[in-house]
Amino acid sequence: MSSLITNATIQIRKDTAGNWTSNNPTPAAGEWCLETDTKYIKIGDGSTAWTSLNYKIRNMTVTTYTTNGAIALTDKLALLNGNGATAQMTLAIGTAGQEIIIIAIDTSNACDVDPATFANGTTITFTPAYEWARLISDGTNWYMIGGTGAVT
Repeated sequence: MSSLITNATIQIRKDTAGNWTSNNPTPAAGEWCLETDTKYIKIGDGSTAWTSLNYKIRNMTVTTYTTNGAIALTDKLALLNGNGATAQMTLAIGTAGQEIIIIAIDTSNACDVDPATFANGTTITFTPAYEWARLISDGTNWYMIGGTGAVT
């Protein structure tokens, strides 16, 4: 009998490039690992040590948002932290082919995103923590192409 996962937690393992290299861990299969100083990402396969993994994403702009505001269109990964205040965000119209991943890392206070033109609805709400959304723009609309955030 197969089972359905109804709640999942997504965490990105983080350390500096130097620490990753000197410790040389073997990330779990599918585990995202971020170099906090270079913003490069590798994704583990469960059997390959850090120094032998290829980079999957380079020069990624990662921003953590802790208050209401606008997600920068230069971000590739936006982390919403509702620990101290709400993180109710807007997202301007993107360029064709532009992608962004949004992850709510703390939902103690409300975390949601209102894309300017959103083909799937009007708002993405993240509850509980570590829900996420992957969006792509066609230059006119944003489309949610993956994730666990609730769309209304």
